[in-house]
Amino acid sequence: MKLGLSVASYRWVCYPPTLHDNHGATIHSVTHPAYLNTGMPLPYTLSITPPAPGDHIEWTIDRAAALRLSPLYLCVTWFDDEDHARRTGRLMAEKNIKLIAAGTGDWATTGDEWQVERDNFVRQMRLGKAAGADIIVAVHHGALEHHHFSKNPPIAEQIKRMIANFNELTSSAEAIGIVMAFENHMDYRCTEIAEVVSAVDSPWLRVNYDFGNSLAVIEDPLEAAKAVAEWTVMTHIKDMRIQSKTLDGEPRILTAPLGQGNVPIPEILEVLQSSVADPDNLALCVEVAPQPHQDPEAWMQISLAYMRENFGQYLT
Repeated sequence: MKLGLSVASYRWVCYPPTLHDNHGATIHSVTHPAYLNTGMPLPYTLSITPPAPGDHIEWTIDRAAALRLSPLYLCVTWFDDEDHARRTGRLMAEKNIKLIAAGTGDWATTGDEWQVERDNFVRQMRLGKAAGADIIVAVHHGALEHHHFSKNPPIAEQIKRMIANFNELTSSAEAIGIVMAFENHMDYRCTEIAEVVSAVDSPWLRVNYDFGNSLAVIEDPLEAAKAVAEWTVMTHIKDMRIQSKTLDGEPRILTAPLGQGNVPIPEILEVLQSSVADPDNLALCVEVAPQPHQDPEAWMQISLAYMRENFGQYLT
């Protein structure tokens, strides 16, 4: 397995949409507001210098290099066009970093809406391939409308739609030469994703398993890993802390540095090591994703130390 980096670990630092003016305002101190005006708290501390306006891609690549992490999971929607993607791919190659592309679509829609989603994702596949990616993660961006618990349409119908839609996309993925990896993105249970991937039955549709996201749909992370391990070609390694009882009577699920939450990371790694097709090359893209008032670099250092000190037997 190879330790990698998910750009989402630094989402509040380098994602352009989360910056104050949507054009690259940066954080240099807690007196400089750099978040959208949504009531999000400013960071208490930030131990790294954020990217200068417009430098979010290069900044993220440099973070991966500094942390000795490859591959890098990066949003292809950040590329202006295929030429920009190729330039980025060359920069990553110079730093010995392999790209895993991040793409999005609403996999459970139909009709004209699906045609738009399909065309957008095909474009994203081409951008990812131009930048050197062999895998593009299929992130469901329609989760506010379509997810495990939504009833219009019910989950059985959503699964039928996703099977049909991914069946349609496999020919494009094959022509482009990039494998789609369907992620459990706090939307569907891994048992449902397994149903889709099994029905499509194509080497061009596989799975990105996220260690923590299944908790959002009330699915045990270890059982989730078992459900999709045979198709898993990359992962987001994440930890979450479950506060099952609180003073106001509502449970909480909170992000945590690796090793400090309730996700059974050692047991999941055992399942992946024994069940994935190519465990030596399986990416463990660290996705700690702290809230904006916490220091992402501190979380990253804690998480990398935990992985390197406890799971060296898995790391290649």
